[in-house]
Order: sequence, then structure tokens, then C-alpha cells
Amino acid sequence: MKKSCAGWNLVNDAVGEISFSIFLFKFISMPRSLMVLILATVSISFFSAGALHAQKIVSIHADAKGQVTIDRIMLQGADLAKEVQQRLWRSYMSNGKMVSSISLHFDEGVTEEVRNEVLFAIKTGQEKTLTVLSLHKYKKRFEDIGASKQDKIKKHFPVLFQRNYEEIKDKS
Repeated sequence: MKKSCAGWNLVNDAVGEISFSIFLFKFISMPRSLMVLILATVSISFFSAGALHAQKIVSIHADAKGQVTIDRIMLQGADLAKEVQQRLWRSYMSNGKMVSSISLHFDEGVTEEVRNEVLFAIKTGQEKTLTVLSLHKYKKRFEDIGASKQDKIKKHFPVLFQRNYEEIKDKS
């Protein structure tokens, strides 16, 4: 029961200050390892809550020799679709979100054939991830779910529908 007396508020303020002082004293006097554990838990909770979540970009690089690198891992052209699919799916399974975009860089001198193979592999990886995602969420292929559910997937996972990969030509 709350009383609106000025004296009662002074008592509540004093009790609040005393309880905080007791908490602070107990926190400071506890063993150092326990204090570090508590601080680490609080900071991990803060960071995992998404307050400082950075957007992740999958970077793909193709050179004039036809070698493809995805985030510092060398791949053969045939493995690119599978690797794109795995990276998109792992990011979804880890936190319910996917990477924000795919960035593609071609060196000067990359043939049109290699370009088309890389673009096709990326698109294939995106389509396979879309199929797996819709089967996982709705037990149906993307084409078979309703328009509202399709719109929801398009809104929450735009990387699956990205077709412009920010092509940048390096002059190396």
C-alpha cells in the first residue's frame, strides 16, 4: 500500500539506497572469478540480443584463371552453389536470420563463360536454400505456398531473391 506522505517517500528512498549499497558491497566483495562470470554473462546477453548485430555479407571473388574464392576459401566452380547454399542455411539456423547480401567481385580478364557459371551457381544456391527454407517453415515448396507466405519470406530473407551482386571490376 502506497502512502503519499513526504516522510514515507524519504523512507522508501533510504531503503532503496541501502539495498543498492548492500548489493554493491556484496558484488564487490565476492570472489573475482564469480564477478567475472557474472559480468561476462551480462555482456554476452547484451550482445546476443542483437543490439550490436552487424550485417554479414558473403563475398565471392572470381579471378582471370577461373578460380573462385568465397570468404578466403578457394572453390571449384561446381562447388560454389553448394557452398552458397550451406552458408545461407547455416546463418539462418544459427540465429533465425540470413546474411544480408552477397557481394561478387570479378577481376579484369574474367571470361564471359566463367562469369555466367559463377552467376548461375550463386542463383542455384539461392534457389536451393529457398526450397529448403520453405519446406522447413511450411512443409511445402516455395511455389506451392500462398502469396502472403511468399511475401513474408521475400520480406524477411531478401538475399534469396537478390540478383544484383554489386559487381566490382578490380584492376589488378
